[in-house]
Amino acid sequence: MRLYPTPIGSLPSVTSILSETHSVKRKAQLQNWARKGDNAIKSQEARARGTKVHSLCEQYLMDSLCEQEIEEDVFTLFKDLPPLLDRFTDLIWVEKPLDRDKYPGNFYFSEELQKEAGMVWSRQGYAGCPDLIGYLDGVLTLGDLKTSKRLYWQSYASLPKELYALTGKKFKDHPNHEMAKQVVAENREMLNGYLAYQNTTFQLAGYAQAIEESLGLKVERQVVIVTSLSGVQLLEVSQDDKEYGKSEWERRVRAFKEDSLIAVAK
Repeated sequence: MRLYPTPIGSLPSVTSILSETHSVKRKAQLQNWARKGDNAIKSQEARARGTKVHSLCEQYLMDSLCEQEIEEDVFTLFKDLPPLLDRFTDLIWVEKPLDRDKYPGNFYFSEELQKEAGMVWSRQGYAGCPDLIGYLDGVLTLGDLKTSKRLYWQSYASLPKELYALTGKKFKDHPNHEMAKQVVAENREMLNGYLAYQNTTFQLAGYAQAIEESLGLKVERQVVIVTSLSGVQLLEVSQDDKEYGKSEWERRVRAFKEDSLIAVAK
């Protein structure tokens, strides 16, 4: 579990709380996936790529991007991001506050990154490091950058159960089994993209509350910036999604605290 050294104590990260409060079924699915083949190695490689893309975006936004060797897969994920990043103006935060004098208590030294980093925190008992705070079309906006192997989807329409249940040999029972197999695969890909988007709205809700408490800023807009091999996206979180994200985030925080109390009692 990642902990941040905040002025109000050592606090768990937003992402740690989300990970720890997955449903039992979801945790089992993730564990089973990690045990298959080289999935664990692929996951580590994906995180490393994501860290490098984040670093390039930070350099670009800070006008410090210099000539350097960049792996082809990292460059592929970064190359189409600058036009989206250029839409942000009057930046306040890029991985950390840009005004040290105004936000002196929001810095810490990251052992993982081996450099100074930023964090926001909430008295609800958590902390985190937003990617980007600035103005987008004149509106104070919180942005979260995601590197992904798929596009994100803001809505999802499930297939009829009888079609979705067609797996493996059962596809052969369908009169157009090859077409059915493709439809189900595409739908599952959309579902995974939707779940990734939804989980990001929970993360943004946590950051937004912590930003208001520790920076004194109330963000009006939340966006998800996605880069994948299929392209880049800038997705604005709707009001309904923000409200649901906030509600679910608060539920997750309560569940995390309850689980922590149970663990201490044991």
